[in-house]
Amino acid sequence: MALVGSRNASGPGLKFTKKLSRELGEAGFVVISGLARGIDTAAYRAALATGTVAVLAGGHGQIYPPQNKPLVEELIATGCAVSELPFTVELRAWDVPRRNRFVAGLSLDVIVVEAARKSAR
Repeated sequence: MALVGSRNASGPGLKFTKKLSRELGEAGFVVISGLARGIDTAAYRAALATGTVAVLAGGHGQIYPPQNKPLVEELIATGCAVSELPFTVELRAWDVPRRNRFVAGLSLDVIVVEAARKSAR
């Protein structure tokens, strides 16, 4: 199941994400997201014990955001990080929609926990 949403998530949005992510993992689902700040990071942290898939917008050698490098190292113990780009490619804005399609393609369903109106474009 994909859990996605705002990078600038609200407190209630983060709390709901953690609860939902934990419960999905306990129910046997693998949590998938795009490794962004906010909702994505909260989803991973809550599902580390049950397995997650991080879909990277850049290459494996250029984890973005950089503060999520330790999170990637943690999550590959029970899950994986995937990218369709070469190892050294840095995140580029035009690669984010590609990553989002990859997230959706790997998932049974996509749950948008919280997002700004303009993000629906």
